[in-house]
Amino acid sequence: MPAAKGFNMIYYVEDDDNIRDLTVYALRKQGIEAEGFSCDGEFKAAVARRVPDAVLLDIMLPDTDGLAIMRRLRADRLTATVPIMMLTAKDTELDKVRALDGGADDYLSKPFGMMELVSRIKAVLRRTGRIKTDTSELEINGVKMDLKKHEVTADGK
Repeated sequence: MPAAKGFNMIYYVEDDDNIRDLTVYALRKQGIEAEGFSCDGEFKAAVARRVPDAVLLDIMLPDTDGLAIMRRLRADRLTATVPIMMLTAKDTELDKVRALDGGADDYLSKPFGMMELVSRIKAVLRRTGRIKTDTSELEINGVKMDLKKHEVTADGK
């Protein structure tokens, strides 16, 4: 089920289907819109359609290294300030320092707890001023509810 429109959009690039699907599910259950991608190609296409409010990146990906993706995001004026959190099995101090010094806003080693992940994402969004709290208009599967107008429409009717 898609999350309600108007909430933060998080993109997650992770080649492990199970981890990616579970993470996206957990974010959506917390009211955060999320999309997962198995490779950089899919991710690039999604960013071209919509710039996310935050990005979660694995480092070891099949087509492009997560650190290279982060460098590309930081170099592009449209995505330079988008918060990036690394979610990876690489857990040495040197790995963390390289990522954080390279532009990551946070770093979480696998395995990680879903509650901690959601809290860290919310904290990064708060710190960067990107948290969306306006829930006066919600839309799910063509049903739109405007709380200010006290109005509900289905497919525009």
